[in-house]
Amino acid sequence: MKLTKEKKRKITVWGGDVNICRPFLNKFKKDQYYVMALDKVVENSTEISHPGEKSSDYFIAQCGERYLNADIKQGTTTNWMTEEVKTVSLKEIKALFTKE
Repeated sequence: MKLTKEKKRKITVWGGDVNICRPFLNKFKKDQYYVMALDKVVENSTEISHPGEKSSDYFIAQCGERYLNADIKQGTTTNWMTEEVKTVSLKEIKALFTKE
């Protein structure tokens, strides 16, 4: 896994077309937190994308588990794909990305 540290306070994330395996962004609620595995947009790529995507943007894929619901107060995340609720601490997730 490659962790990219983004210095911008605001990023653009594209989604919204199940034909290209992206979830509709209205699935993500305002004032809720998520842990997301985002992909960087590649401008002029041969992959299907939305007009207007820039290389400074990101997209979220739906195929596979690419995001988790996060509870900042509890410091936990919850898997949304399985019927059985599995909780992992945010500390454990951060550790996955800080290993050398």
